[in-house]
Amino acid sequence: MDTNIPINWPTIKNNSVNEFEEVGYITKAFPILFPKGRADLRIAQYKQFRYFALNSIMRLRALENSKIYVRQNLEDAYLTVEDIQDLLYTNNLSVDQIV
Repeated sequence: MDTNIPINWPTIKNNSVNEFEEVGYITKAFPILFPKGRADLRIAQYKQFRYFALNSIMRLRALENSKIYVRQNLEDAYLTVEDIQDLLYTNNLSVDQIV
């Protein structure tokens, strides 16, 4: 039996992946760690995956927190970038003071 069966290189799409809607995007991004669609024991030793997972969690939390902020401060939802810059410069504020 031939064990050297070639694996086709994955195709690259022209549109970006929506990580919140694309099913199985993590297994596609790390095929070595998820052979057959399941996690391999090597996943704990793969440093890049740890940072990927942490980054994903932090971005999801930031997105959730921004929705809460907008719901609680509906008048701020209509601020433009220029409005925020004006607030920073004219009132000598930092971003932490605005948020």
